Amino acid sequence: MRFRYDTGPGWRPLGPTLDATVLSDEHAEELEGDRIRVLGFTGAFVGLWAWDLTGGGLPADFDEATYRM
Repeated sequence: MRFRYDTGPGWRPLGPTLDATVLSDEHAEELEGDRIRVLGFTGAFVGLWAWDLTGGGLPADFDEATYRM
């Protein structure tokens, strides 16, 4: 798996190449005998998250974001 980003001049690599097999459901499932008891990881998400705690239904507007490794 490879990540890339674009801020205007074109796509650029972000971070190293990673093994995506650890993101599968089979990677962290729990078995009870030969039966699956609990499924494992079901997906990966990257992004900004905002929660309107006022209940006013206000939008979350972001002018800038910085992700660092």
